[in-house]
Amino acid sequence: MAGQGGRESRIGSWWRVRRGPWRTGCAAALLALALGASVPSAARAQEGLPDDAVLEMMEGVRDLLPFAILRDGSHPAPETEAERAMPLVPLKDGRKIILTGFNSGIAEWCGLDWEAHYLGFMQAERARKQWSDKQLAYIGILHGSAMQTYIDAMAERGRACSDEERAQMRGYLEMRQ
Repeated sequence: MAGQGGRESRIGSWWRVRRGPWRTGCAAALLALALGASVPSAARAQEGLPDDAVLEMMEGVRDLLPFAILRDGSHPAPETEAERAMPLVPLKDGRKIILTGFNSGIAEWCGLDWEAHYLGFMQAERARKQWSDKQLAYIGILHGSAMQTYIDAMAERGRACSDEERAQMRGYLEMRQ
């Protein structure tokens, strides 16, 4: 997938091969809500994301966890049914992760530095010292999945980021650094 500057999204080809069926149903409503908002309001739309859509996306990307690489270079152990029955992160955190991913997707769509946004976000999550390596890997996957969903949606619409949207997103990213 070519980004604004003609470059391939780093997660694009990996994601297209491995994305699951969660993009239908509730998660599609989640994305529609994000796409319907302007850049700054998408960054603040947290309250508007329906719980069922957030939970659907959180569960759908969980299937990608075996592809994650932990700090020690290993992959997470397969989950038991009991482990799968429990969310890896609370709903409010899942919502925040998805929105952060959408904002990274907006940044990529506008040709801005999404990686600094992502790295700062992950640094803050690690600093919270409440997540296991497996949870941090899942947070990264959930973020990347939300990001690529936004990028794909904009590509399907064939719409380029406007100068005004780029300026708004640049301001948002500068506030986050």
